[in-house]
This record gives sequence, structure tokens and C-alpha cells, in this order.
Amino acid sequence: MNAVLLIGNDDQGLYKFRRELIVELIKNGYSVDISTPYGPYIPMLEDCGCNFIPLEYNRRGKNPLGELRLLIKYGKLIKKKYRVVLLYTIKPTLYGGLICRFRKIPYFANVTGLSPALSGSGILRRLCFMVYRSALKHVNVLYFQNKQNLEVFQENRVTGQKVKLIPGSGVNLQEHKYEEYTEGESLKILYVGRITKVKGMDEWLKAISILNEKHKNLAFEFIGECFEPYKEEIERLHSEKKIIYYGKSKSPHEYMKDAQAVIMPSYGEGMSNVLLEASACGRPILASAVPGCKEILVDGVTGIEFQPHSVESILEAVDRFLCLSQEQRRQMGRNGREHVEKYFSREIVVGEYMKEIKRICEVD
Repeated sequence: MNAVLLIGNDDQGLYKFRRELIVELIKNGYSVDISTPYGPYIPMLEDCGCNFIPLEYNRRGKNPLGELRLLIKYGKLIKKKYRVVLLYTIKPTLYGGLICRFRKIPYFANVTGLSPALSGSGILRRLCFMVYRSALKHVNVLYFQNKQNLEVFQENRVTGQKVKLIPGSGVNLQEHKYEEYTEGESLKILYVGRITKVKGMDEWLKAISILNEKHKNLAFEFIGECFEPYKEEIERLHSEKKIIYYGKSKSPHEYMKDAQAVIMPSYGEGMSNVLLEASACGRPILASAVPGCKEILVDGVTGIEFQPHSVESILEAVDRFLCLSQEQRRQMGRNGREHVEKYFSREIVVGEYMKEIKRICEVD
């Protein structure tokens, strides 16, 4: 039996975005191992039929000795028995890629976005790309989720045997079903994601303070983990009833279907799963005109775009949205559903992986 190993940095990502691939691999006769730190989604992944191998580490750790220990752990994990190894997120890609390269084990990597270190300039950026070049020198397939990320890696001479562009992780259209658009006394604009600077929180919170003064029929909702330095401000705004903060949720869809729009003011994405899920749900999206967002949003058709880093542009986008009739907003949501059905179904992504895995394993 052909053995396949999937490595990620958290169980939630593997469950939410790779589960369908795992199921398809098992259905086609592959033995599937997954490795990531333990979390609440692991039992559900095991129920799919795969085997879990725990690998505990600090996702955000930067201590050199800690990173060396992690590299050694990957060395013990990645064995010759695997016909192909699938790597997701930064540390698995770098450390797993190095081990696979030197052990001559076929491997695929998926670039899900540019980290701040890669987006900047100077010595750190050059050093990061040097490590990527080494880790991905012999990668069998290097997947990118948007064209700009692909071009940045190519400009910095990071390429593998084959480079491919895929529509992000895709979206499960059955799980994220279309929900009929409705409006109540207030229009709810929902943000889903990490509450951090790179997600555009500075600009969005400033815009909310202005919008709260101008409009009494708007409600601003937040779902996601809140990081410093925003915790105090988010708690204050929630207590003052200027926003509604729900914390983390396993089912953002339940909040999306009650919202009238979903916003993503990010500075950059690989491919925004939040916007894919919101569009699948039939909700208009408001988003930055940045890679990973603009591929999903058709301005004026499936949502309204604005410029990143700009409070004024966000305010203009919200005003454009408010000027639409209820029927126009409803149609915008329908258009979004049709757009993701055509271009972003998860079946497209799973089919691409299966084709390449079968090619590597020489399975019909």
C-alpha cells in the first residue's frame, strides 16, 4: 500500500482545508499519516481513517536551539516508507522540505502566503529566501495560491521540478451552502480571522469609530483569536457595545448567514478562505485589493473592493455598499456563490493533488 504523509502546523487547518483530500486518498487505497501538534480536531481526522503522529512544537518559536530540535524531530518523522510527503505552512515546508530533499523522498509544498519576513526587504528577506531555495530545490510540485506569490518566489529563484497555481484550498460547497439573504433592523458587517495588524485591524477599527458616528443601523461583528496590542481595545469596544466580539468559533458559517456582508481588510493573503466561505454562503464581500482577496472579489459584482492601509478607502467601500438596495445586495451574494462554484470548488484542488500523487506513485 502506498503511504502518504501530510504535515501541517495545526490540526484545525488540516481538518478544515485538507480533510477532503485525506478522504479521497484513503478511498483510492492509500495509507495516510498526518502529523501536527495535538488539538481538538485530531479525533475527527482519525475518524476519516488516517493515522495521527503527534509532533509538538511552538509554531511561533524563534529560539535557534528549539528550531534545531524541531528539525531533528522532522528527521525522525519523515521516513523512506512514504511515497510522497505533503507539506503545508512555513515550518513544515522549510524543515520537512530539507529532510525530504536529502533523503530523496518525493514531496509537494504549498505556499499559502508571504510571511512578513518575505514581504519586507534587507538581510532577513535574503536569508529566508536562501533557506527556501535549499528546502525546495528538489520539490516535485510547488503549489501557489495566487499569481503574485508565485512571481515573487520565481524572482528570488525558488522553483521546484514543477510549479502550479491552484485556487487556494478551495471551498467545500456542500458544507458552506448558499443561505438566503435577509436583512433586519441593522446591517451586520462581519470580520472573521485573527485580530492582528497584518489583517488590517488598525484601519478597520478606525473606520468603525467613524461609521458608528455616521450610521446607527450598522453592527460590527468579530470572530477570531485576538492578539496584542488589540485585546484591550476590542474588550473596551465590546463593553461599550460599539462592536460585538464573539471570540473564536468552530462554525463561522452560522454567523456569516446572519450577516449582510463579510469584510477582509488584510494586507495580503495566500487565498482568503474566509472570503471563499462567505461567497459560498451568498454574502457580499468587502475586501482589500490585494493578492489572495482580489482573485475572489469581482468589484461591483460579488462585492466591493478598497485599497489596503486606507481608512478613507474602507469608508468609501462601506458607503457604496450602503447605497445599494436590498435586492442589489442579495444579487451580489448570488453572484459570489456562482463565482466560487465555477472557479474555487475544493473538488478542483483535490483533483489536482490526486493527479500528481498518482503520477508520483505510478497508480492508475
